[in-house]
Amino acid sequence: MEGTVRWVRSLAAESVAVVVRECCGLRVTGCELVRSLVNDVYRVEVEGGLAYACKVYAAGKAHVAWEQDLAVHLAAAGVTEAVPVPMEDGALVGEIEAPEGVRQFTVTVWMRGGKPRPPWSGELFFRYGEALARFHEAADGFESVHPARTYDPVRTLDDALSYIDDPMVHGIAERVRPLLDSSGDVGVRHGDASLDNVHLTDDGRVLWHDFDLAAVGPRGADLTGAYASGHWPAFEAGYTSRRRTTGDVRALRVVELVRNIAWHLRDKVAVRGTESAAEGWVERELQSLRDLL
Repeated sequence: MEGTVRWVRSLAAESVAVVVRECCGLRVTGCELVRSLVNDVYRVEVEGGLAYACKVYAAGKAHVAWEQDLAVHLAAAGVTEAVPVPMEDGALVGEIEAPEGVRQFTVTVWMRGGKPRPPWSGELFFRYGEALARFHEAADGFESVHPARTYDPVRTLDDALSYIDDPMVHGIAERVRPLLDSSGDVGVRHGDASLDNVHLTDDGRVLWHDFDLAAVGPRGADLTGAYASGHWPAFEAGYTSRRRTTGDVRALRVVELVRNIAWHLRDKVAVRGTESAAEGWVERELQSLRDLL
């Protein structure tokens, strides 16, 4: 059967616990899988009641070392508390030989606080916008010896469209394409700057985590999630209290939606199966595109 079997995921939580114990020297008392889709995230408990996040990346994932350098930089700036934990050899990224290929992994401190929960408010979105501006400010001074991940909205749009037949989607994409050439402020962006990726602390701080889509590209793309919400004015006010908005956020929102549609039709099905296509995500993203007209 050589050449006919392709592995996708092969690790159990018990195996991850052993890896973290041996590579980081932590006294692990428990490990559980928290989230699994493209990458797998485990919560690792250690003696003394502390907790860490171990993220095991999909085989072939690149730029993980750059991402971890970014996390160190952001932690020093007070933007995150998801501080990378070095391996015993000093590296911030380890490797696991798996049937699906070499999978890189990282270990970071499990941040205090928790995700925001509805009901949403203008006050929350103001703080959310301000926190994103702080992220962008902090990232301005970031440097790494490792190659950076990059994000090109035109290339992203073209790649996604190759998997979509709907003429409405192609028509909207062509209308915004000319607006993507002048993408405004370019620098390190979070890449998935949603409320799912912040923690609110008891002392009122908004902290960022989950940087596996961070890249150098138009920062206006980080604002697109809030642009689609009913609290955009409050979010924009929070962001612009520290930093100007640049780039065409509406056009970048189109790119995000088209990319999401392609992801649900292609990548998600590869991991979750064809039943995932019936969950309604594609229809919701198509409606969001229509709403932008």
